[in-house]
Amino acid sequence: KQEDLTQERKDGLIKQITDDNGATLDDLCLDFVLPGTDIELTAGGHTVALTIENVEEYLCAVVNYTLREGVRKQMEALRQGFSSVMPLSHLQLFYANEMSQLLCGTGPGRWTEEDLCTTLQPDHGYTASSTAVKHLIQVICGEAGNVHCCYLYV
Repeated sequence: KQEDLTQERKDGLIKQITDDNGATLDDLCLDFVLPGTDIELTAGGHTVALTIENVEEYLCAVVNYTLREGVRKQMEALRQGFSSVMPLSHLQLFYANEMSQLLCGTGPGRWTEEDLCTTLQPDHGYTASSTAVKHLIQVICGEAGNVHCCYLYV
């Protein structure tokens, strides 16, 4: 049981965690920079090494930037665009599924691999020729019905 372990033993076990290739966190030589960018997640992030002791702080910073700070300008632009057409308070008149239909459409159109290849903009180290991106495109194009609209929320 975890409660029965001493702190020293826990620290030793944590340092033994490796990826599929046997690399430890220290072996990866990561720092507090958003993966695939030069954006520092903390002041002087290029000089702050990622260690097992600060990995939780790093993960929180990545999530915060990716889901909050990194899209703040886009969300504000969307908010301003909507408010130029109608007051945002009027959006309360719609149910979530109605907003989804308004924004994403409900047409029977299907996304093709060509459509996705020209519109997707891979980042964080991925490119259009990355195997993972190619697999994602194949999965999305293979979905039945309007399930592909769900990917707009990712």
